[in-house]
Amino acid sequence: MLSEAEWERVRSLFTPPPADPREERARAARAVGMLGEWFDPGSLCDSGGNEPFSAENDIRKERARADLLAEGFDPWPGARCEAPRNEFSPPRVAQLDCIAEACNTTIYLLLLEGDGFLSRHRVRYPASRGFLMWFPHKTAVLEELATGRAWAMDSWYGPSGSPAPVWPLEVWLSGKEDENNRDNAAPTDTAGSGTKNMGQRW
Repeated sequence: MLSEAEWERVRSLFTPPPADPREERARAARAVGMLGEWFDPGSLCDSGGNEPFSAENDIRKERARADLLAEGFDPWPGARCEAPRNEFSPPRVAQLDCIAEACNTTIYLLLLEGDGFLSRHRVRYPASRGFLMWFPHKTAVLEELATGRAWAMDSWYGPSGSPAPVWPLEVWLSGKEDENNRDNAAPTDTAGSGTKNMGQRW
């Protein structure tokens, strides 16, 4: 559960209100990154001593550590739990698949919509592409109210804390999304090569 102070940080991203739909999507993508950093598994791993002491945080971390250990992962200090894409090499020890990412991002967007931050968009049901083992993938979706155009917000591509990449849904469905046709600029400090990952998505 978010504290009032944490939600105020989210609210500040939309103050003053966005000037147009594209800016609103960009701010929503930043909010998704912020919320993902607080709620995704990476926030439950060892923080290197940077997290304020809290009995609740300690309990949550221990539960998360126990869950990871039960799955055969050892979350050693400094490990990155929520890494971008499907990374299978150290120091990554856990990774949300695209289904979980799409569900989480949709929930975050519904929270934003419920508080009136998405005046130019509505949240749609997550979209899918691919079939069985042929590169299946899922994403959260926003629909622009003025035009009816749908936009994919795919947080699977970046680590927790980074703005979720946004593409026109038709581009995403074609599997041709990359940094060159992204709606919101990619931050310079996030992982990724700038091209789409053709590996298994979930």
